[in-house]
Amino acid sequence: MYLISNSISGEHISLVISNKNIKKAMNVVHAQVFGAIKTINLFALGKGVVGGTLIDQVVNTGEDLVTERGMKINVIGVADSKKYIVDTKGLGKDWREKLADSDKNNYLPSILKELFETGLENIVIADNTSSEEITEAYPTIVKHGFDIVASNKKANSGDYAFYVELRRLLRRRSKLFYYEANVGAGLPLIDTLKYLKQSSDSVTRIRGFLVAH
Repeated sequence: MYLISNSISGEHISLVISNKNIKKAMNVVHAQVFGAIKTINLFALGKGVVGGTLIDQVVNTGEDLVTERGMKINVIGVADSKKYIVDTKGLGKDWREKLADSDKNNYLPSILKELFETGLENIVIADNTSSEEITEAYPTIVKHGFDIVASNKKANSGDYAFYVELRRLLRRRSKLFYYEANVGAGLPLIDTLKYLKQSSDSVTRIRGFLVAH
């Protein structure tokens, strides 16, 4: 955004943005003005046991989320080790068949480019792989304006310099990275520790049986 200004009466707002961002800007404004339900647009990397279960759960509980939490999660794409598919209208229970019929080869830069060009807001990349190559692309994902949710542990268990730089980039871009499933089989351990720290409690020791893969 290059410029924003209000009219004297306060009834109008004018924006000057890059031509390439018009579609996304329109979606953001429309959602804020007219949308009572927040929509999360999810792209899933990996369709194995964890990834496939996640997609099925989201697809099967869509209406319940809208009713109970006023939120809609739209599965806009899936990628396995060979192919990927993007559908901005949202995939349904037949997502496996659609992925199998796709003629798009899995290439992460192409996926990110296509997702960016959709102009959709609130795009979240769910990394349910164990791929170090995908982990190394997290900074690129963040630079595209996407949030990340990962069961993949490698971003938090590898090189510390990468860990620090990723956090710096997330803060700078105001993006989110959730990784609760990294430890404790998805039990809310990480959030619990965060809440303790935020409440000014001193955490002096953490003990447990730790398993790394």
